[in-house]
Amino acid sequence: MPDILGRVLCYLGLHDFVLTDATFGFGAPGGISKLRCRRCGKIKSKLM
Repeated sequence: MPDILGRVLCYLGLHDFVLTDATFGFGAPGGISKLRCRRCGKIKSKLM
């Protein structure tokens, strides 16, 4: 039952993201972090 509920939450846009990779840099862009959803596997990149 929790697996089905988790998939429904991901479908609604409520993901359970965990930080998988972070790259720090200097200058305008700064750094980039990669987040991955534990339930559906969606990957999201975010500027830091």
